[in-house]
Amino acid sequence: MARIAGVDIPRNKKIGIAVTYIFGIGRSNGLDILNKANVNPDIRVRNLTEEEVGRIREIVDLEDIEEVRRLPHLKLTRRCANGKNERR
Repeated sequence: MARIAGVDIPRNKKIGIAVTYIFGIGRSNGLDILNKANVNPDIRVRNLTEEEVGRIREIVDLEDIEEVRRLPHLKLTRRCANGKNERR
């Protein structure tokens, strides 16, 4: 298994789908990451070279994945703070 951003990526899936197992990365964002890393999204994870996995890791580390985890909490806090009717 390849390990990217602290997540074990399944070996039998195509990398275009497997990269979505990382929290905060969906289909379109995952394909953008693979395009930046110059990796074909139709390759199976087990067939990736260490160089390709390293390039994907570098680009995922540059993305703000940890910030995406905090966003739902921030949105909820803001929505509740602005609602005057809920305070009554």
